[in-house]
Amino acid sequence: MYVIKKHKRVTLAIKAVRQQDTKVAILTYLLALIEPIKLKIERLYLDREFFCVPVIRWLQALDISFEMPTIIRGKNGGTRQLIRGRRSYKTSYTLNSDKYGSVTFQVWIVCTYKNGKRLFAWTRVFYLCRP
Repeated sequence: MYVIKKHKRVTLAIKAVRQQDTKVAILTYLLALIEPIKLKIERLYLDREFFCVPVIRWLQALDISFEMPTIIRGKNGGTRQLIRGRRSYKTSYTLNSDKYGSVTFQVWIVCTYKNGKRLFAWTRVFYLCRP
């Protein structure tokens, strides 16, 4: 875990991850480590490994603003259905899990262009905290 302040990166904590550790447990551990120094988290940036129902639901419950890449799944449905058109846009999406249920969140579809050609389309999860 690191913090970026005025374009400088400072490492705050490192955690060895075991196979039996859940993603929510890893995040809880890291956030508990920085709690004593009273850092205000403006936005949490996560790796796509954390794109799952329990993590998104947990961050929404904590009211923490976060951003992470969405894993593109499905041939026609799933998150692949979100990649359409030539423009970036924002929509809501419901992620379903047989084991953990479902969670709804905002997804930003970001289209990247280079030399006038569509290079890559990817989705970005961006949950906005509501005051």
